[in-house]
Amino acid sequence: KTVPEGVDPVDACASILLGISLRGVRGGKIRIGDSVAVVGLGVIGLYAVHLAKVAGAFPVIAADPVGLRRDAAKKLGADFVLDPLACDTKAEVLRLTQGEGARVSIDASGTPRVIASLPDLTAAYGRVVVLGGVHGSVPFDLYTRFQKSNLTMVGCGSAYPEDFPFDADRNELALL
Repeated sequence: KTVPEGVDPVDACASILLGISLRGVRGGKIRIGDSVAVVGLGVIGLYAVHLAKVAGAFPVIAADPVGLRRDAAKKLGADFVLDPLACDTKAEVLRLTQGEGARVSIDASGTPRVIASLPDLTAAYGRVVVLGGVHGSVPFDLYTRFQKSNLTMVGCGSAYPEDFPFDADRNELALL
C-alpha cells in the first residue's frame, strides 16, 4: 500500500493500531468522569489508556503483568496501574471505583480468559469493549454476567475508515 505524501511511514503503520483504540474508546462511549479499566498494555492498550484519559475518563486503571508496560501506561495518563499476577484485579478495580466497577472495561489482551473476566470488573449498565483479534471461545454465563447487569459488549477489531484524515471514502488501510 502507498503511504500518502508527507506522512511518515512509521506514523502510517501506527495509525492502524491507533484507529483500533480510537474505535474502542468511541464504541465504549467514554465520557468525562467515567471510570475505565484497560487490561492488556501492548501498543493498542497503551493507546486506549491515553485516549480514555484524553476523553476525560477518571480514574483510568491499567493492568498488565509487564512492568515496563505499566510504567508506559502511567506516563500516558493511567491514574492507577495493576499487576494482575500480584493482586486481585477485580478487587482492586472495585476498590478504586468505590465498589461500582469500571463503567467501561477494555480488553486489549486478546486473551479469552481475560475477556471472560471483564464483566466482573464492569459496573452495572456499563460497557465491555474488546479490541483486536480474539481467537478461541470465551466461555461465560451470558445471563448472569451480561443480562442481569445490563452490560453492553462492543467489538472493535479494526479501525473505521472515517477515523483516518485521508481518503475516508476509500481507505484501503482500514480494510486490512
